[in-house]
Amino acid sequence: MKLFINTIHRDQWQKFLRKFPVHVYKKGEIVLLYDEIPTALRIVKSGYVKVYNINSHGEERPVSFDYATDIFPLGWIFGKIEKTQYFYEAFTDCELYELPRKDFLLYLKLHPKIAYEMYASLASKVVSLQARIYALEQSRASEKVIRTLLYLCERFGVPYRRTNKTTLKLPLTQQDIANFIGITRETTSHELKKLEKIKAIKLTRKHYVVNIEKLNELLTT
Repeated sequence: MKLFINTIHRDQWQKFLRKFPVHVYKKGEIVLLYDEIPTALRIVKSGYVKVYNINSHGEERPVSFDYATDIFPLGWIFGKIEKTQYFYEAFTDCELYELPRKDFLLYLKLHPKIAYEMYASLASKVVSLQARIYALEQSRASEKVIRTLLYLCERFGVPYRRTNKTTLKLPLTQQDIANFIGITRETTSHELKKLEKIKAIKLTRKHYVVNIEKLNELLTT
């Protein structure tokens, strides 16, 4: 869950976080194992964390990616699970605050406005995850790829220079995208090349530049 805190409360929130240690993880380093009992919750200060599981065929299946201000593991924090349901791995070099669950929950109880903003952020994430689920439900690989790119842009996109395009800041390879969707790398490569050919996307230094308007047009034709 990405926590959007308005300017009024941001300084107060940062003051709270500064009480706790920041741990640095290198790319590929495991933060939490599957079925682990956490000893602390994590809040992303910088970088990206991959949340994934491994299926019965030994294939990696990413569930989501967490980044700045995201908090995990949510189910454990709020007492819904005792152990982690996924692996959490540093997708890039990253910095994570680590703090006791009781301190975090007490802070929310004492600061209801920040708690409200957190719940609002959670609602936004649920809405975007519904778009991801809908993308996975599609029967055609082309539509899976297009809708997944739109979801990723909504969550990780920033304006590309002074254009109407979007840069996907999450540094994904074709294999990463294939794993995220659950199709082969070859199929993913084929679909991405089709989109590049019509200038709907462009790859620049591991970052995709996406023409969202063109992708949406493809879904209506």
